[in-house]
Order: sequence, then structure tokens, then C-alpha cells
Amino acid sequence: MSNDMRSVLVTGASGGIGRAVCIRLAQSGRALVLAARDEGKLSALCDELQSVHPGHYEAIPVDMGDDAAVAAFGARLVEQGALFDGVVLMPPQMPATNDCLPSSDTWRTLFQRSFIGPLGLLKAVNPSMQPNPAQGQRVNVVIISAVTSMQALGHYATSNVLRCAWLAEAKTLAFALG
Repeated sequence: MSNDMRSVLVTGASGGIGRAVCIRLAQSGRALVLAARDEGKLSALCDELQSVHPGHYEAIPVDMGDDAAVAAFGARLVEQGALFDGVVLMPPQMPATNDCLPSSDTWRTLFQRSFIGPLGLLKAVNPSMQPNPAQGQRVNVVIISAVTSMQALGHYATSNVLRCAWLAEAKTLAFALG
């Protein structure tokens, strides 16, 4: 990836919503960096996007629940000289549960995988986002969470908590970085 090519990073790219976002961005002619855990699915998606709209699509596998993997992902982007106009951040989905009082270990695992890791990835990508408003270059960060950010759903007890954390973090980022 050259320094003169600005791209959009899409995390969770190989899932249903992620795939749809990638197809739409490819149709608009955007260069994309696709991130998710499954390298095979990412590669297949890159091939599919080439048939949708020939362009530059790069697959980089990353497990957002693994701090070392997130750090390596960020280092790879810096090494490549990646520049991003946008980031579509889709934290991993949590399993359905009616347990509103899960164990501390369950909370630690869920927060790592669905909040701390994805936030670390956004932090790792930050050096690759270089807005220059004077020249009309802005960076858009879109966080796709879930309806549980707005309303509680009984069978998604832990999601209700974590998605509200993302809503609060999005507000904080908009205030601090905007």
C-alpha cells in the first residue's frame, strides 16, 4: 500500500454487516483494508470485491481479543505507510445470554474481546489517520454497534452493557478528536 493511496479500514469485514459495508464501499470505488479473524474468508471477500468493482483490497487478519495481534496489526499498517480516510469499526458480536450477573471472568473476556481489543485496534490505527482539514482531508470513524446501545434486550444482557460502553466512547471520541 503506497503513501498516496488513502483507504478505508473495515473491521469485522467478513461478517454479514461487514461484508455488506465492504461491497457498498467497493462500489463507490474506495480502496479497502479488510480486517477480521478468518484469513480465508477475508481473501475470498477480496476476490468477490474485485468482481464487484476492480480496485485495491487488502486482507489483514487480526484477532481483536488478542493485544499482541492488535499491536502487530498496527505495526504492519505503519510499516506499509497506510493512510486512512475512514475506519468502520465493528466490535465482535457477543453471544446471546439472559444472565445479567455473569462471572467476573466472563466480563473480563467479553470486555477484552468486544471493547478493549477493538479500542486498542482503533488506537493502533490512529497514526495511519492523518486528517488535514485545510486541504479538505478528513477522517471518518464509524462505530457499528447494535440496537442494545439504544434499548435493552432481555436475551442480550451482557451486550446491553458493552454496547452502551461503545455509545459513550463514541461520544467521547467525537468530543476529543472532532
